[in-house]
Amino acid sequence: MAQAICASCTRLFTVRPQSPTQTFCSEPECQHRRRQAWDKHKPATDPDYQANQRAAQQAWRAHNPDYSHFYRLRRKRIDASSPQPSCRANSDASFCGADASAGLCWIEINSHGDAGQPMTWRVEIFQRNFRHCDRRRDFDHPDAPPGRLNPRHIGGREATGRAHV
Repeated sequence: MAQAICASCTRLFTVRPQSPTQTFCSEPECQHRRRQAWDKHKPATDPDYQANQRAAQQAWRAHNPDYSHFYRLRRKRIDASSPQPSCRANSDASFCGADASAGLCWIEINSHGDAGQPMTWRVEIFQRNFRHCDRRRDFDHPDAPPGRLNPRHIGGREATGRAHV
């Protein structure tokens, strides 16, 4: 049996007798690469393939003349009904921090308000030991009633308060 070196993984493999010009081994990853190479090479080099593709596309369009119109209408409905995020998250979109001695951690999320002004939402989580708790008030707002979320002024706008865990 003839042996050859795989064009993808460069390992030695046994060539199948039915395909004496075989250049890729039978490993799934190598077969995937072989198909990718064919998909890229065939349309670029074979004029008959290109003509057949064009004819198939034209026949499909003739059989479905209103497809693009209805597709755009469906997309508009889907886009209008789905909530749109005010900003996309990236590496600068948020900040996390922690103060282990105070039992506190927080997340800051940067976004834009209704008028486009920048704003920051800060969510703080801290641990409270309920065995020794005398219903202390939030330590940032000593005159606030216990158990309520207290707004904080962050980034030029009132954002959020603390959640007790």
